[in-house]
Amino acid sequence: MIRRHTSWRLSLVLGIALSVSFHPQPVRAEDETAASQVDQPVEVVADNIQFDREKKKIVGQGNVVVTYKDVKLQADRAEVYTETKKAYAEGHVTIIDGNSSLSAEKAEYDFRNRTGTLPDATGYQYPWYAHGEKLEQVSRDEIRVENGSATTCNLEFPHYEVTAKKVTVYPDDKIVLKNATLKVLDRKVFWVPYLTIPLDDRQSPVEIRTGYSDNYGFYILTAKDFSLTKNVKLKGHVDYRTKRGIAGGVDVGYHVAKFGRGKIITYLADDKRAPTPVSSPDPASTESNPFTDRREDTRYRMTVRHRTDFEPRTNLIVNWHELSDEFLIQEFFQREERKEARPRSQVVLTRTRDDYGMFTEVAKRTNKFFSEIEKLPRLNFTWKNQPLFDTRFLYKHETQFTNFNKKIARSGYDEDVVRAETFHEIQRPFRILDSRVKVTPFINGRQAFYSQNRFEEDNLSRTLLGYGFETRTRFQRPFDVSTNFLGLDINQLRHIMEPIFRHNAVRVDTAPPGEIYQMDEFDALHKQDVFTLALDNRLQTKRKRDGVEQRVDIVSYNTYINYELNGGRQGGSSATDWGHQVELRPYDWLLIESETIFDFPLQDIRESLVDFVFEPLGDKIRIILSHGFLNRDPSIPGSEKSNLVGLDLIVKLNERWKIGGYLREEFVTGTAQEWEVRATRDLHDFLLSFGVNVRDSDLRGSEGTNKEAFVEFTMKSFPGVNLAVGNRSSIIHPRIGRYYGGSNAEESFPSDYYGAF
Repeated sequence: MIRRHTSWRLSLVLGIALSVSFHPQPVRAEDETAASQVDQPVEVVADNIQFDREKKKIVGQGNVVVTYKDVKLQADRAEVYTETKKAYAEGHVTIIDGNSSLSAEKAEYDFRNRTGTLPDATGYQYPWYAHGEKLEQVSRDEIRVENGSATTCNLEFPHYEVTAKKVTVYPDDKIVLKNATLKVLDRKVFWVPYLTIPLDDRQSPVEIRTGYSDNYGFYILTAKDFSLTKNVKLKGHVDYRTKRGIAGGVDVGYHVAKFGRGKIITYLADDKRAPTPVSSPDPASTESNPFTDRREDTRYRMTVRHRTDFEPRTNLIVNWHELSDEFLIQEFFQREERKEARPRSQVVLTRTRDDYGMFTEVAKRTNKFFSEIEKLPRLNFTWKNQPLFDTRFLYKHETQFTNFNKKIARSGYDEDVVRAETFHEIQRPFRILDSRVKVTPFINGRQAFYSQNRFEEDNLSRTLLGYGFETRTRFQRPFDVSTNFLGLDINQLRHIMEPIFRHNAVRVDTAPPGEIYQMDEFDALHKQDVFTLALDNRLQTKRKRDGVEQRVDIVSYNTYINYELNGGRQGGSSATDWGHQVELRPYDWLLIESETIFDFPLQDIRESLVDFVFEPLGDKIRIILSHGFLNRDPSIPGSEKSNLVGLDLIVKLNERWKIGGYLREEFVTGTAQEWEVRATRDLHDFLLSFGVNVRDSDLRGSEGTNKEAFVEFTMKSFPGVNLAVGNRSSIIHPRIGRYYGGSNAEESFPSDYYGAF
């Protein structure tokens, strides 16, 4: 542990130059090389300091702090040689170097070479403690430990530890143990000849999950992280399922300066019961159910995710997916499938500036069982709104060239067309009513050239001309109100209201959508005359976050309505849709978000989303309620209505026990898709969770219900580490408390999407 001094009788910074004599008053300690800026001085602060000029030695006693560059040594007593930069310390010695620290009662340390010896010492880098009879730092990047141990438990007698005669610590990288033995409550329970522990709380020493399900049979899923270097990490997977066979793979995460960061995921399965789709013109037909016919087959995946930031506003992003079949992710990577049900392969190079932006995209179908619109390539240049010469007019334009290729799943049919287009718009903003209202009229035009029309005849030219305007104003009123009534923590109030009125019309269209290939939203444009009335409301106050006062939107309500003239979906003039967004956050522990769209031609709600997070007593109780409604879309054959509700409840009984449950139900069919009851016990270093989970098969075609009892050990220091029997619910919970609407105070958490760094 790092010893902190509450008071010093005397604090001195002693400076000694080798070419000058000793001064009785406190001076700065530095050698001749520091004067030439080749080296930096050694600084010594202590209650009492003495200097031996002949030996070029500083002796400090009482609350000694020795600093050299970014290394700091703390001790009760220390001798420091200013010429060699060597120190001999004793009494509560702690050496701090970056994210690592070494502690012992005695130490010899060479500041210049970052080497040293500490008997009966402890090294610490979050979250690991390494203890040994002798710690020898042979370089800044390597520490050797004799008869050592490693643990995340901070007790004097840890609940568990991994011991070995030889332990090597590579700070900011990994801990390597040879002939390692796992001890629990000082009893040997497991031995391995070689063990690597990553010094990264997003990586895990080992993961084991076992259990039984209707789909897998008995299964055991294992994973182990390896650290090749500080910048290259590996994760090996070996899985066995009695009904499906053996599978495994290797994930590679990397972060290399100038090259970028990324992740490569591989997986290979010798599946005894691989789904075998049967082509059928009727999607509802049982013949198209891939689970009516099973066969033994080899299944695989390779995923590449990469990002290079050449500079803050120029980057390259690569997402590439090679899959054996369309059901692999759904069957074996269900959590990933919930985040990205349909992986797409693309490479995008983007460059943005204040006045322009440009990007190049290559989108390629890498899996023939998916339908895809390829872009080989798409080139785009956008000139942002800029003054036109020295006038008050603003001009923007966009130029784009795309080679489209629409591929249909499991079919040789495709549609190929090359399209070049350009868009121009001129605006002339001005203010009226004493500058309180901003009016922005505009005119625009699009010109596109197609290599062929939809009937595969000669090339086609298309022109669209439009106009419109936007009118907006802003009203705000402050209220001199400061109160903590009902715990609201109100420090002044401000109400902001922004009415917005827009008109957007396309009056000329020389080639209706029916004559051209439909590749994106531009091809779907048509003659239209749409009026939009919108109203944005925000109620703001100021609250302190981490000691800093920030603006907070405690209430936000935005609404709009669209009205279309002569050409609406009903063939005439009518309102098309009305929507609103509501966010309420009166407290840190209460968040309500809602978004609803009402479809007038449908005369029903098109979609509605609600999230409710409730933590009224800190960590005593947590309720998460989510509701998602999606109506059937008449324009999409086979679309169905969905009305899904999820509820998760956690109750803290005491400092050691929590109980909870989860329910996800589809109200359209009246079926519970998944439910779970569980209890959690805090074991200081681990969390023990156990319970029962029942869920419908996540696989299309439904293979029955999976019923599993589960027991799960989770390391507190490595939340991703699960030693478990059975599966828990796979819902991804919302995160309350990490974002304050209106304050732009979202915390930055590293993402493992482009590599675990």
